[in-house]
Amino acid sequence: MATGVTVNMPPGLRGKQQFTKEECETIRKLSRVRVHVERVISHLKDWRCLAEKPQKMMYWATHFLHVCGFLTNLQPAHLIEMRPKMKTIGKDGPGPSGLNE
Repeated sequence: MATGVTVNMPPGLRGKQQFTKEECETIRKLSRVRVHVERVISHLKDWRCLAEKPQKMMYWATHFLHVCGFLTNLQPAHLIEMRPKMKTIGKDGPGPSGLNE
């Protein structure tokens, strides 16, 4: 596994009747993130250059995957979901700190 990467798995019941409040919150947070990851993976699968696998191109497969992943991450559909949390410059220009508060 790559350095700095962790795998987060939801807790299991392991013989218990129900989850604790902390476990429920952990599962809820992981579910929210998993939805976005699955959406990005489905967008990545839409690239036609990744669907065609001529034998001559196998050397370039990793490069194609990296470029398609980069372009997929830049698509506006993924950035729109982050906009409410991001500070933006308003139509009247930036405030004193350079960004609208």
